[in-house]
Amino acid sequence: MQGTSFRRASLSNFALMTILAAPLLHCGDDTGTGASTTGGGGSGGVEEGGGGGTAGSGGTGGTGGAGASGPINAPADEWTFIDFPEAVCMNGTPTGIAINPHASSEDVLLFLEGGNACFNLISCLSTANLDGYDAAKFASQGPGTLDGSPYLDRDNAANPLADFSYVYVPYCTGDVHAGDIADVMVAGEVRQFHGHKNMGLYLDRLVQTFPNAKRVVLSGASAGGFGAAFNYDLVAEAFGPSVKVTLIDDSGPPMGDQFIAECLQSHLKTTWGLSETLPADCVDCAADSWAEPFVNHILTKFPERSIGLISSEADATITTFWAFGEDNCAKLNSGLPIYPEGKYLLGLEDLRDRIGAGTNFGMFLVPGDEHVFMDNGLNAVSVDGVKLEDWIRDAIAEEPTWGSVSAP
Repeated sequence: MQGTSFRRASLSNFALMTILAAPLLHCGDDTGTGASTTGGGGSGGVEEGGGGGTAGSGGTGGTGGAGASGPINAPADEWTFIDFPEAVCMNGTPTGIAINPHASSEDVLLFLEGGNACFNLISCLSTANLDGYDAAKFASQGPGTLDGSPYLDRDNAANPLADFSYVYVPYCTGDVHAGDIADVMVAGEVRQFHGHKNMGLYLDRLVQTFPNAKRVVLSGASAGGFGAAFNYDLVAEAFGPSVKVTLIDDSGPPMGDQFIAECLQSHLKTTWGLSETLPADCVDCAADSWAEPFVNHILTKFPERSIGLISSEADATITTFWAFGEDNCAKLNSGLPIYPEGKYLLGLEDLRDRIGAGTNFGMFLVPGDEHVFMDNGLNAVSVDGVKLEDWIRDAIAEEPTWGSVSAP
């Protein structure tokens, strides 16, 4: 097995500002139309290991070709892109993951990249990485949302993830890492939605790569936040009951049926093949309105694990996402719908106070309409005197006092 190693590239502040200036179309602080963001080049090194392979455009190495298995052997404390030839983007091209192991660590951060969702014409126009994602793209843009983030800084003692090994899951499937269905016509093109299936392929090797893992933080931003929540059951089952899996969902909030229209939930389920990927033991998830039953399933099945959500009170991106369900999905395929003012906050409060009541669910609720928070610096985000990084640290430690935080 070979891979392509890189030093972390920098995502330009200008690119981030350009993306954030269009919250309607871009679901996260990452590339939006498939064009990679220019950053520093990667270092030469090649991952040590078994048989060779060929990475995608511009990359070298691979995972040993189709059917490669076994633990991933990569240099410590630097990024290596690992090809998974059987994992595919929505355009049908192969993709992979990036890994940055820490030799002395028994803890793992599994972070899912965001970048909008493809389910109708307007959303597919700006979904991230429409042209696929390979080693060359990772070399140019680095670990997307978290590139330059203090949450990947192992020299910062204030970073609650400083001692973790890092795994970065790029986003090129358009299905919030949740689907498994082939040849779906959306917005005039045939798409392949296999985000959840890809996750299974990755986990088959990651569990072998980190056999002594004691804690796993499953996180992601925007579409990656939704993906982290959706794949929680899969990840927890893969690593087993002895491993503490903490969910930190950054700006990908599931909500109750009153706040996500049944017609929109049904459309997403059909478009992305969610009937094949929702947990088999979630009986109520068979309904068209599956989001609330799914949350209940996770909270009930894993009562001792910290299940955390970071969100602003009026997220300018996700409010538009949910708005497509308004008026019985009247503008699902045309126009720019509007989500009623104040409804989003009510949905978050309902998630916190009704659905999550009596469970180990915690919400970090930030005033305003910002979308995505883990790309901010430490000490930059706090609510009611609680710093985001401290809230994350307490979630990972499963502190008895950990829970929801909101402005007074």
